[in-house]
Amino acid sequence: MGKRDRLGGCLGVLCAAMLAIPRSAHDAVLVSTAAPPESPVSHYRIDQDHASVVARVRCLALLPCALRFHRVVGQYDADPAHPEVSRLSVTVDARSFESAGEAGMRPIAGEILDSGRHPFITFNASGSRLGSPGRGWLTGELTFRGVTRTVSFRLTWRGARTGGQPLACSATAVLKRSDFGSTAWRTIVGDEVRLTVDAPLADQPTG
Repeated sequence: MGKRDRLGGCLGVLCAAMLAIPRSAHDAVLVSTAAPPESPVSHYRIDQDHASVVARVRCLALLPCALRFHRVVGQYDADPAHPEVSRLSVTVDARSFESAGEAGMRPIAGEILDSGRHPFITFNASGSRLGSPGRGWLTGELTFRGVTRTVSFRLTWRGARTGGQPLACSATAVLKRSDFGSTAWRTIVGDEVRLTVDAPLADQPTG
């Protein structure tokens, strides 16, 4: 083989190698920038047989009073890898309360709640902020007596399923009932209300 033939062969190998480099690099970029598989979103319903909502206020500026609501329904859509897209919706039957204390508190509570005209209290939120393990914050729209306000609840998750999903969650928030137009009996019942939601979670039926 002459020098010209050997030179031509070397140039051919070199050109082939140079053409192969950008193709391999391009393939590597495609692999490295491919989007990771989406994590599955789990759907749960609030176990209404065991869920409750408690509203605590001060009566006569001293005595603690509580209203417990027993009819609570809702759904929780959880994405553990992306908590910012998790969703929670809760509906409370405002007529389903019982008062801890004297029977005379019931008509007062009924007037404060105005449950005859506004029978349901709702909370809808999208996105949670994680804090320490098992804790976080959830901000959403609370509608009470026909008035909607933005409220933040502090969340606590309890228990865990396979994959780390919670078995139950508790949520607490402090608000002023006057912000929702509830001003009846203010000389007897305080304005500040502490809400506690206790929500065991059950798998959402499919189909």
